[in-house]
Amino acid sequence: QLLNQNQSLRLNQNQFLNQNQSLLLSQLLNQNQLLSQNQLLLLNQNQSLRLSQLLSQNQFLCLNQLLNQNQLLNQNPAPEPEPVSESEPVSAPEPVAEPEPVAE
Repeated sequence: QLLNQNQSLRLNQNQFLNQNQSLLLSQLLNQNQLLSQNQLLLLNQNQSLRLSQLLSQNQFLCLNQLLNQNQLLNQNPAPEPEPVSESEPVSAPEPVAEPEPVAE
């Protein structure tokens, strides 16, 4: 009986150990999944921030270029077109003579 009880106790201990190992493994897997998800979220946030910064820089550069072009145009305005002088009316072009038919 004592031997049987001892064996039963050992079996119970082994079962508890197995359950404990399973629980620990499950917890570790869950933590690992959470960490992986968090890393992905951080990567996505980082990429979004970089993209946002690049877009802002691009908008700033475009705006800066437009302002510079505007300043250049204001400093060097295009010359005013010369007024058309009222001269003699332009005559119509002379009609072109029709070609003579080719003899057969």
